[in-house]
Amino acid sequence: MGKYILYRLLGSIPVLIGVLFVVFMMVRMVPGDPVRIMLEGRPTTQEQRDEVRQEMGLDRPIPVQFVTFVGGVVQGDLGNSYRTTRPVTTEIAQRVPNTAKLAGAALLVTVVFGVGTGVMAAMKRGSWLDFTTMGTSILAVSIPNFWFGMMLMLLFAVTLGWFPVSGADTWKHLVLPALALGLRSSAVLARVTRSTLLEVLSLDYVRTARAKGLRDRFVIYRHAMPNTLIPILTLVGLEIGALLTGAFIIEVVFSYPGMGWLLIESIAQRDFPVIQGVVLLTAVSYIVINLAVDVLYAFTDPRIRYS
Repeated sequence: MGKYILYRLLGSIPVLIGVLFVVFMMVRMVPGDPVRIMLEGRPTTQEQRDEVRQEMGLDRPIPVQFVTFVGGVVQGDLGNSYRTTRPVTTEIAQRVPNTAKLAGAALLVTVVFGVGTGVMAAMKRGSWLDFTTMGTSILAVSIPNFWFGMMLMLLFAVTLGWFPVSGADTWKHLVLPALALGLRSSAVLARVTRSTLLEVLSLDYVRTARAKGLRDRFVIYRHAMPNTLIPILTLVGLEIGALLTGAFIIEVVFSYPGMGWLLIESIAQRDFPVIQGVVLLTAVSYIVINLAVDVLYAFTDPRIRYS
């Protein structure tokens, strides 16, 4: 297992370098001069702007800038923000907890509603509950998260006043964004849980357990569910990554002070170091999540071993 984890970590290095290169080039292809945006509203001469550009290292050739950036990343230095002049790590560290709380709350919504609904639909196959839940899941998958978030805000925050419109001070600020973010993921998980559980319930060992007179609930939770965990874990791992990136959009809708809001501000101000830092952290999160899911496979199913 240790060798497998080390192999995966080493294999992720070229992926991270590729992500850094693509993002590095894309942000520099966006129209707009970060120096002009940073000095906007101040009376400056061309010489002063050139001096600032030299201090920021933007006068160097692109390959030199990229090598310098990668060297800083290896040392844990992501540079300083063009807007605030503070270290990028400090800027991101202030926003990561909020995004992590939002993604965690959305993941809780996804697992509780997704697995619970899928199990109920499988247990009541062909009933009105099955058709209703699966029909609702199709509708939920088709609804964009940001639109659903705006509808939740309009109804429960603006009209009824039950929850705050924006902010991140109390648990109430998490409810609407988490529901909006977890809607699609819970619908997808419900359909996968139902189909996987129905497939397992048709196997011989489950029919044998039922033939012995065991209760359906015991058969499902004791014998069937453990064999449905692998597909569920796979999907949950993928959805965690989707929740992290989807949180960026939901944060903008609810003015939630997380990494998504920071990324939007940085793009508008052409703050290259912060953009690169946020994307790098997102890529690392994807790699760690996928590795964690692979490791969980071995603990969930003893038949799976990595060598």
